[in-house]
Amino acid sequence: MKRVLVQRFCIIVIVIGVLMVCGTLLGLLQSCTHGRVEAKSEVSRISVEEARQKTLSGESLLVCAYEDDAKCNKIRLDRSISLSEFEATLSDITKEREIIFFCS
Repeated sequence: MKRVLVQRFCIIVIVIGVLMVCGTLLGLLQSCTHGRVEAKSEVSRISVEEARQKTLSGESLLVCAYEDDAKCNKIRLDRSISLSEFEATLSDITKEREIIFFCS
């Protein structure tokens, strides 16, 4: 029982850290125009629970930010896709679609 609680706590801490770090990637992707990257003054950050709710409801797309598919598979979260899967479907994703990147 204690081991399960420790594992859950570790996962939550990792996901929070991942969302904080990868929020920067989201900001960069949102500000890309014609191959140029414009600096964004503030990156939006969301809680783990908010990210989970948005992903489960289909409101947001959850993407592992690692280029290495094997690494993504090791930390894959429920309903997430790899960066290569994301890049393959990028042309089908609307600009209005919220994208949440994570890594650990």
